[in-house]
Amino acid sequence: GDQHAHVCGKVPCGGRLRVSQALPTAMALSRRTYQEKVQNQKFRSFLVGCTNIILMCLISVLTMRFYFNEGWVSAIYLSSISVLKLDSICLLSGVICNHTQGSVQWLIFTTVHCVVTFSVVTHFIVSASHYLGSDPDTAVSRLHHISTDRFARMDVNIDGKISRSEFLRDRLIQDGICDIEALDAILRNFDRLDKDKSGHINICDM
Repeated sequence: GDQHAHVCGKVPCGGRLRVSQALPTAMALSRRTYQEKVQNQKFRSFLVGCTNIILMCLISVLTMRFYFNEGWVSAIYLSSISVLKLDSICLLSGVICNHTQGSVQWLIFTTVHCVVTFSVVTHFIVSASHYLGSDPDTAVSRLHHISTDRFARMDVNIDGKISRSEFLRDRLIQDGICDIEALDAILRNFDRLDKDKSGHINICDM
């Protein structure tokens, strides 16, 4: 009965209908959940980058103001140059030498300050570019017309039709998103898993 029909992926017609109806919804939900997760990760990284650079600027201003006795305007100006323009070594070396006669300890401090500053600013730039970067949907060009030559190239199995996978393969290659060798390696991997050569991987292939 139904128990035997489930062997090797053979399900009753009603079961196949329910599965076929539920699968696109489940895939769309999974894709949306994954995209939201990635976007949340990008936002958290961007938030950390903003927090780090604000703290870096604040610590630099307070150090200039209260340790080196610079005025508030001068402290803000010097800090903005050292952090935002990445002139840490040149600026801090000059300030420190004026106050400490260029001791070795302060030279080490200057070097550490430079490394930390570069790390913080680099992380901020990378996280901001990832979070505020362009949407992949707008970055990929849309195809409004398929020429005869391109149709022939897309139709890999020469059946007179372009399947979803054939269209995807051609777009990935032509838009430079993935090279043909990598795609062919993935498809060969699929073919090896598809033991009955049905074009699908079912329970019998596992």
